[in-house]
Amino acid sequence: MLAALRPIVCAGGVLAIANDGPLCQTATTTNAVLCGGATLKFDVDAENGTCDSLAVVGDAASVTATEASPLHIVVVPADDSYEPAPGQNFTFDLLTLPAGAGTLTKRAVDLFFASPSCLDGLRLYVLQLNGRQVVRLTNRNPGTCVMVR
Repeated sequence: MLAALRPIVCAGGVLAIANDGPLCQTATTTNAVLCGGATLKFDVDAENGTCDSLAVVGDAASVTATEASPLHIVVVPADDSYEPAPGQNFTFDLLTLPAGAGTLTKRAVDLFFASPSCLDGLRLYVLQLNGRQVVRLTNRNPGTCVMVR
Protein backbone atom coordinates (compact mmCIF):
# COMPACT_ATOMS: atom_id res chain seq x y z
CA MET A 1 0.00 0.00 0.00
CA LEU A 2 2.76 2.46 0.90
CA ALA A 3 4.48 1.87 -2.45
CA ALA A 4 1.56 3.51 -4.24
CA LEU A 5 1.74 6.64 -2.07
CA ARG A 6 4.15 9.57 -2.05
CA PRO A 7 4.39 10.39 1.65
CA ILE A 8 5.51 13.86 2.65
CA VAL A 9 6.59 13.76 6.28
CA CYS A 10 7.63 17.12 7.71
CA ALA A 11 8.14 18.70 11.14
CA GLY A 12 5.75 17.14 13.63
CA GLY A 13 4.77 14.35 11.24
CA VAL A 14 5.26 10.69 12.14
CA LEU A 15 5.67 7.70 9.83
CA ALA A 16 5.51 4.26 11.44
CA ILE A 17 5.33 0.97 9.60
CA ALA A 18 2.08 -0.78 10.53
CA ASN A 19 2.96 -4.45 10.61
CA ASP A 20 0.29 -6.73 9.17
CA GLY A 21 1.78 -10.04 10.20
CA PRO A 22 5.39 -10.50 11.20
CA LEU A 23 6.66 -7.90 13.64
CA CYS A 24 9.37 -6.50 11.41
CA GLN A 25 8.78 -5.74 7.74
CA THR A 26 10.19 -3.69 4.89
CA ALA A 27 8.08 -0.96 3.34
CA THR A 28 8.97 0.63 0.01
CA THR A 29 7.72 3.98 -1.17
CA THR A 30 8.35 6.08 -4.25
CA ASN A 31 9.51 9.70 -4.18
CA ALA A 32 8.95 10.27 -0.46
CA VAL A 33 9.82 13.66 1.02
CA LEU A 34 11.40 13.53 4.49
CA CYS A 35 11.87 16.92 6.13
CA GLY A 36 13.75 17.97 9.23
CA GLY A 37 11.62 17.56 12.35
CA ALA A 38 9.82 14.49 10.97
CA THR A 39 9.77 11.28 13.02
CA LEU A 40 10.24 7.76 11.66
CA LYS A 41 9.48 4.81 13.98
CA PHE A 42 11.03 1.37 13.55
CA ASP A 43 10.42 -1.88 15.45
CA VAL A 44 13.65 -3.81 16.07
CA ASP A 45 13.64 -7.46 17.10
CA ALA A 46 17.19 -8.15 18.32
CA GLU A 47 16.44 -11.75 19.28
CA ASN A 48 15.53 -12.64 15.68
CA GLY A 49 17.90 -10.14 14.03
CA THR A 50 15.17 -8.30 12.13
CA CYS A 51 13.82 -4.77 11.97
CA ASP A 52 11.30 -2.60 10.22
CA SER A 53 12.92 -0.82 7.32
CA LEU A 54 11.86 1.91 4.93
CA ALA A 55 13.22 1.88 1.38
CA VAL A 56 12.65 5.10 -0.54
CA VAL A 57 13.06 4.95 -4.31
CA GLY A 58 12.53 7.38 -7.18
CA ASP A 59 14.23 10.37 -8.75
CA ALA A 60 11.96 12.87 -6.96
CA ALA A 61 12.67 11.52 -3.45
CA SER A 62 14.17 14.08 -1.10
CA VAL A 63 15.46 14.50 2.41
CA THR A 64 15.99 17.97 3.87
CA ALA A 65 17.07 17.18 7.43
CA THR A 66 19.92 19.27 8.85
CA GLU A 67 21.83 19.45 12.10
CA ALA A 68 19.57 22.34 13.16
CA SER A 69 16.40 20.50 12.11
CA PRO A 70 17.17 16.77 12.27
CA LEU A 71 15.20 13.73 11.20
CA HIS A 72 14.06 11.89 14.35
CA ILE A 73 14.39 8.11 14.34
CA VAL A 74 12.64 6.23 17.14
CA VAL A 75 13.67 2.61 17.72
CA VAL A 76 11.09 0.45 19.48
CA PRO A 77 12.59 -2.78 20.88
CA ALA A 78 10.40 -5.84 20.32
CA ASP A 79 11.44 -7.27 23.69
CA ASP A 80 13.28 -4.96 26.05
CA SER A 81 14.09 -7.87 28.39
CA TYR A 82 16.04 -9.87 25.75
CA GLU A 83 19.69 -10.42 26.74
CA PRO A 84 21.95 -11.35 23.82
CA ALA A 85 24.93 -13.67 24.13
CA PRO A 86 28.18 -11.87 24.95
CA GLY A 87 29.85 -10.57 21.81
CA GLN A 88 26.74 -10.96 19.65
CA ASN A 89 26.77 -8.59 16.67
CA PHE A 90 23.77 -6.68 15.39
CA THR A 91 23.28 -4.73 12.17
CA PHE A 92 19.94 -3.18 11.22
CA ASP A 93 19.43 -1.11 8.06
CA LEU A 94 16.53 1.14 9.01
CA LEU A 95 16.28 3.54 6.07
CA THR A 96 17.60 3.57 2.51
CA LEU A 97 17.39 6.56 0.18
CA PRO A 98 18.56 7.25 -3.35
CA ALA A 99 21.91 9.07 -3.44
CA GLY A 100 20.21 11.93 -5.32
CA ALA A 101 17.63 12.53 -2.57
CA GLY A 102 19.89 15.04 -0.84
CA THR A 103 22.73 14.54 1.56
CA LEU A 104 21.82 13.01 4.90
CA THR A 105 24.52 13.09 7.57
CA LYS A 106 24.76 11.45 10.98
CA ARG A 107 24.46 14.88 12.60
CA ALA A 108 21.16 15.42 10.78
CA VAL A 109 19.63 12.37 12.48
CA ASP A 110 18.51 12.19 16.12
CA LEU A 111 18.26 8.63 17.44
CA PHE A 112 15.91 7.77 20.32
CA PHE A 113 15.14 4.44 21.96
CA ALA A 114 11.54 3.99 23.12
CA SER A 115 12.66 1.95 26.13
CA PRO A 116 15.96 0.70 27.61
CA SER A 117 17.11 -2.57 26.03
CA CYS A 118 20.12 -4.40 24.63
CA LEU A 119 19.92 -2.04 21.65
CA ASP A 120 21.12 0.95 23.68
CA GLY A 121 24.78 0.30 22.85
CA LEU A 122 24.25 0.32 19.08
CA ARG A 123 25.64 3.21 17.04
CA LEU A 124 24.02 5.03 14.15
CA TYR A 125 25.81 5.44 10.82
CA VAL A 126 24.77 7.08 7.56
CA LEU A 127 26.60 5.27 4.75
CA GLN A 128 26.89 5.66 0.99
CA LEU A 129 26.54 2.15 -0.47
CA ASN A 130 25.99 1.18 -4.10
CA GLY A 131 24.41 4.50 -5.08
CA ARG A 132 22.15 4.57 -2.02
CA GLN A 133 22.25 6.27 1.37
CA VAL A 134 21.75 3.80 4.22
CA VAL A 135 20.89 4.65 7.82
CA ARG A 136 22.35 1.74 9.79
CA LEU A 137 22.18 0.84 13.46
CA THR A 138 25.00 -1.52 14.48
CA ASN A 139 27.56 -2.55 17.07
CA ARG A 140 30.03 -3.50 14.33
CA ASN A 141 32.45 -1.47 12.30
CA PRO A 142 30.19 -0.37 9.41
CA GLY A 143 32.84 -0.75 6.74
CA THR A 144 36.24 -2.23 6.04
CA CYS A 145 39.23 -0.25 4.91
CA VAL A 146 42.18 -1.96 3.26
CA MET A 147 45.45 -0.07 3.12
CA VAL A 148 48.10 -1.09 0.62
CA ARG A 149 51.63 0.26 0.80
